[in-house]
Amino acid sequence: MAAGPGSPMRHKSNEPPGKPRRLCASDAFQAFYLYGRVMWQYALWGLAGAAINRALVFLEANRRVKGPAWRYPEGPGGGFFALAVALHCGIGAAVTYAAAVSKVIHNPLLALGLGATAPVAMKTVSRIALAALPLRDPSEEGK
Repeated sequence: MAAGPGSPMRHKSNEPPGKPRRLCASDAFQAFYLYGRVMWQYALWGLAGAAINRALVFLEANRRVKGPAWRYPEGPGGGFFALAVALHCGIGAAVTYAAAVSKVIHNPLLALGLGATAPVAMKTVSRIALAALPLRDPSEEGK
């Protein structure tokens, strides 16, 4: 059976077939709910990308110093390394979530790549922003 202009299969609402269907609050909620679920999934892909990036940085540092680079006598200790990993993963997830909310990302592979590059990009952006701020003399702070 073809879904023509007079067909009962064309519309699921009680409106006449010639009128366009109005959106109601439940339709908007359903669209927001479905897209909201996808945004969190993209944020998790970004978190995974940042974790992969951090793992590669870790492997590179271990190869360079021939052992764990965070050992306490020579390095800062494992706590600082864990904090750095958590911060990098948080930055990757937050930037990817923001990109998903603004509907820039429509693919898990893009979310993974954005999460992997977000910590490095945010470091560069913050360095440029700090360089643009005027320098203050510490002796003039109280005046």
